[in-house]
Amino acid sequence: MKTGDHIVQDLPWRWGVQGRIFIIGGLGYLFDAYDIALNGFLMPLLGDHFHLSLSQRGLVATANLVGMAVGAVAWGAIADRIGRKKAFSVTLLIFALFSVAGALAPNYGIFLALRFIAGVGLGGCIPVDYALVAEFSPTKYRGRVLTALDAWWPIGVTLCGLVSTAMLSLEGNWRWMLCVMSVPALLLFWVRRGVPESPVYLSRKGREVEARAVIDDLVARTGAPAEPYVIPAPVHESGGNGPRAALEQLRAVWKFSPRITSAAWLLFATVMLVYYAALSWLPSILKEEGLGDTAAFMSTTLMSAVGIVGVLTSTVLVDAVGRKWLIGVSAPVASLALVVFALVMRMPTGSVVAIGVFGFLMQLTIPAMYAYVSELYPTTLRASGFGWASSFSRVLTGFAPMLFGSVMWPLLGLPMTFGVLAVAVLGAVVWTAFAAPETKGRDLDEDDPTAVPAQASPEPPSVSRCAEAQAAPTGLSGAAFENDRRNMKPAPFQYHRARDVEGATALLAELSDEAKVIAGGQSLVAMMNFRLARPGHLVDIAGLRELDHLGVGADGGLHIGALTTHHTVETASADRLGAGFEVIREAMRWIGHLPIRTRGTVGGSIAHADSTAEWCLLAVLLDAEFVAHGPRGRRRIPAGEFFFGYYTTALEPDEILVEIVFPSPAPHAALTEFAERRGDFAIVSAAVDLATEGEDVLGGRVALGGVAAMPVRVPEAEAVLAAGGSFRDCAEAAASAVDPPSDANGTGDYRKHLIRNLIERACEEAMSR
Repeated sequence: MKTGDHIVQDLPWRWGVQGRIFIIGGLGYLFDAYDIALNGFLMPLLGDHFHLSLSQRGLVATANLVGMAVGAVAWGAIADRIGRKKAFSVTLLIFALFSVAGALAPNYGIFLALRFIAGVGLGGCIPVDYALVAEFSPTKYRGRVLTALDAWWPIGVTLCGLVSTAMLSLEGNWRWMLCVMSVPALLLFWVRRGVPESPVYLSRKGREVEARAVIDDLVARTGAPAEPYVIPAPVHESGGNGPRAALEQLRAVWKFSPRITSAAWLLFATVMLVYYAALSWLPSILKEEGLGDTAAFMSTTLMSAVGIVGVLTSTVLVDAVGRKWLIGVSAPVASLALVVFALVMRMPTGSVVAIGVFGFLMQLTIPAMYAYVSELYPTTLRASGFGWASSFSRVLTGFAPMLFGSVMWPLLGLPMTFGVLAVAVLGAVVWTAFAAPETKGRDLDEDDPTAVPAQASPEPPSVSRCAEAQAAPTGLSGAAFENDRRNMKPAPFQYHRARDVEGATALLAELSDEAKVIAGGQSLVAMMNFRLARPGHLVDIAGLRELDHLGVGADGGLHIGALTTHHTVETASADRLGAGFEVIREAMRWIGHLPIRTRGTVGGSIAHADSTAEWCLLAVLLDAEFVAHGPRGRRRIPAGEFFFGYYTTALEPDEILVEIVFPSPAPHAALTEFAERRGDFAIVSAAVDLATEGEDVLGGRVALGGVAAMPVRVPEAEAVLAAGGSFRDCAEAAASAVDPPSDANGTGDYRKHLIRNLIERACEEAMSR
């Protein structure tokens, strides 16, 4: 069954649904671009107004960018804790209010302080916007959506250039530039109030009711077919707030993967260093070359306008060639274009062409980079992982304008300065090629793509790599290991190996609801890899050989140990299996494929309680009994009282299933099912056990799987058999008596059609024995 996250990521794209969130998020991104571009336009104007040197002018961009660095870290961590929606709105409100205050600043010192605080607000927009838009976007379109989000950047820069150029003739022009930017930002704050909280975030925080409300609304509004889904259990985290939360998130993103995080940070830092150096200083550089304010401003505006075409091109290429290839080619070439600009800037045509080429190629790079970095981290770290990478780049780029104007440009000259930056970009691209994976087409929470999926291996079956052994709990016969999350798809857990049944139940009693029992691991490991199950502890009972047995007991019933594999039953001799239990052996052919039957256990299948599982259906049909062992001793549970619903049984948290007993032979029984492919989970399964006398059917039992939350007996169909009705009438009665669900595998009516065919087929097969 799908998770809520998968439902959201499989939805069709609708402009009225996901598109609305894309536009609202993009407008916030537009203001980020507008604000950063404004630094470049403000620097020459403030320099004249406050009589500033080149190095002092660099502080305009430095104060704003350092503030954005602080905001990117703080709001990335806060958004991962309080939610995308709240952070989404507050960041923009802070930016708008302090931008207005900056326009009223009486002196340069106060202006710098206010620009810093405005940057703190705006710095949170990008990581929060990207996290929110990514989590609402279908997987099929996510790369293009996140890349297209960056189209708002050159639009914002171009708009800033046009508006700023238009205001050059006004008295107090720089003050008007700040005020004009703040008004639409305040309007957007109001619009953002209608954006729903991310359902992926709600799921991770255990807010299931809210998550389902958002997901169901998205399904209805996109016109997608409704299907059942589960909300995985959340991973409960403890942590601080404010600076402590930010530091915890910093440790978390580095612990997640040092290679990926280092690649993300270096890529962000070098690419944005080149871009911000050009964006912040290009008007001043052109003025130094003798151009007037209007000509200098319009040249920068041209760079941004060409960048709009670059973003649109990047949107097409990002899913065609992949994120890494697009970044790896465009980023170094864009940097080289700046070197060419520095060499030919005294040639009017050549310099304009070089600026245009740089603007186009850099906007091929940045959208793909933003999409790429946001996809490298799992949901619980996405905003903070992106935020820390953005913050690292902003710290470097924040001080770069000051260093550029006071050290690099005067001492090295423009060609050498841009050449050094190009070499840094090339080095970051090469490291990323080796250190980080491609994310094209990958699910959002495949959060460690370098991991080898957990394989079924003798010891332990659920762990691909274990750390050093830790001491087992006092008095318990077990060894404990803690998994290395860098090589794991599942959420972090602790592994315990039980050496006997008593030790296993004692471990379960101590660990309570945080623990899961694992034997063959064929169902549980898959659920853990998809984060459908997130146990804090695994208790491995695969080594308890006393639970591996098969044979007819003195009571005439078939006794099967919980650790007996499906393949053992499938290949059991007639003497070992006993007369009349052939249906059990023949049913094994429907279970998965040979490797699964070789590893999977009878007890594991029954305790897992999948409504389509063959063992669960057989148990309900044949009135099996389950022997459970716990600290209070052993007890027998009839199959009719064992299953409560989807993956839910009567087993207590400190009990394990040790034996399954089929009390009576069933010589005229059969099980059949239908799946899309051989070995897949059944869409519908049916089983019958006929009571016969010669060629006459006196009655029988009928059970169905895949039509409800657990396997069910069908008394209406059994009544038809007892009354001497035909097999077709029995099948029709069974189909009429149940109300199967509709999902991606088929409608309820389709399942009824399968029931009619499968029951009649099972009856004929049972009668032929």
